[in-house]
Order: sequence, then structure tokens, then C-alpha cells
Amino acid sequence: MQSYAIYRIAETIRVLFFIALSIMVFDFYPVTATMIILLALLNDVPILSIAFDNVVYSKDSERRNLETLLVISTILGFAGVISSFIVYLAAVKMNLNHEMKR
Repeated sequence: MQSYAIYRIAETIRVLFFIALSIMVFDFYPVTATMIILLALLNDVPILSIAFDNVVYSKDSERRNLETLLVISTILGFAGVISSFIVYLAAVKMNLNHEMKR
């Protein structure tokens, strides 16, 4: 469950901050409504690997360390935002067409 929570929080941070910052800073709209739906569906594919892990459960109740969980997922989320901007800037530098048809 902890892996799922870290992944979900990190991906939410990555997607939201990348979209918001790309609109505000670069005046670039990176996704359409169809792309948002595809992104939501494709983001759930890695969850399949987490769902089928063979962890031996303990007989005692588990306690989550929410501070550690939030710190790890926030660091991973912002690392994803930075990597998304690096890919975007590399595409711009290679003169790839990033204009969307409206």
C-alpha cells in the first residue's frame, strides 16, 4: 500500500505542476481533454505491477509514517516535473512541432 501511495502522490504532483507551469511560464498547453483521459488511463498501468506483489503480511497492524511518505513522494514528483521540462525543452531545441491544432 505504501508503494501505491507514493506513486499516486508523485504522479499527481508531476502532472499538475507540469501542466500548470507550462501554461503559466511557456504559454504552452501540453494536453487536450483526450490526452488527459489517456494520461489517467495509462498512469494506472504501472499500478498493475504493484497490485500483484507477493509481500508477506505481518500479523500486527501496520502503521504508516506519513511524513516520510509525503517527503519521498514530493521529491519524486518534483523530479518528474523537472524531467518533463527537460524533455520539453529538448524537443523545442530540436525544433519538433509542439503546436496543437485547435
